[in-house]
Amino acid sequence: MRRHRPKPLFLTLAAIFVTAFSFLLAHFLQIRFLYAYLIGINLTTLVSYDFDKHQAVHNHSRIPEIVLHLLALAGGSPAALGAQITFRHKTKKRIFRIISIAIVLIQLAVVSGILFLKMRVTHC
Repeated sequence: MRRHRPKPLFLTLAAIFVTAFSFLLAHFLQIRFLYAYLIGINLTTLVSYDFDKHQAVHNHSRIPEIVLHLLALAGGSPAALGAQITFRHKTKKRIFRIISIAIVLIQLAVVSGILFLKMRVTHC
């Protein structure tokens, strides 16, 4: 009997949803692709947290935590933090919260660095 491997399944589904949301937003609403991607990744992250919370309540198969963290790392951290608060999901798991906060801090540092370099280049 073959074992079910949830990580590749959920990662594949997440990638499909992000791609579909981003393409639809960029194509039909004429949104720049970067913004369409950010909306798509955040929608996917929000839906994933909602689905995982529903699965937890009903004691069914869950989305692996690494997948939730990867969605946040890929740009879905606003939705991840919002979903944790809204759905009261993953708020008691200290290590999960620490990793979530670390992801946000890394993203803030990267965005700050990019903005700093961009401003420096335009002033030269």
